[in-house]
Amino acid sequence: MSSNITIDPKLDLVLDRLVPAPRAKLWRGWTEPALIKQWFAPLPWTITEAAIEPRAGGAFSFTMRSPEGQSFPNAGLLLEVVPQQKIVFTDTLVAGYRPSPPPLLHGRSHFGG
Repeated sequence: MSSNITIDPKLDLVLDRLVPAPRAKLWRGWTEPALIKQWFAPLPWTITEAAIEPRAGGAFSFTMRSPEGQSFPNAGLLLEVVPQQKIVFTDTLVAGYRPSPPPLLHGRSHFGG
């Protein structure tokens, strides 16, 4: 992916945040599964599993657990990776740049199926 992407505010969600922390520590927090588990879910939710291949085309996956014990697996693809600077990812694609299957919520797809 190129950094010359045109953002469409009707279709795209962009989160941009300046965090006053050393770049190397932030990079580790986004690329090391053990560290992702510590911060990625909002409390009281937890991350029970995490995996990431920090390269363009690499996969990521994590499983969130609700306070009631329900598991919600998530998978996606890293679109652009600039070490120590940028990670662009999506959950609409998975390995091989294939479309993600619709998420299941209580046996029904997220889109009403």
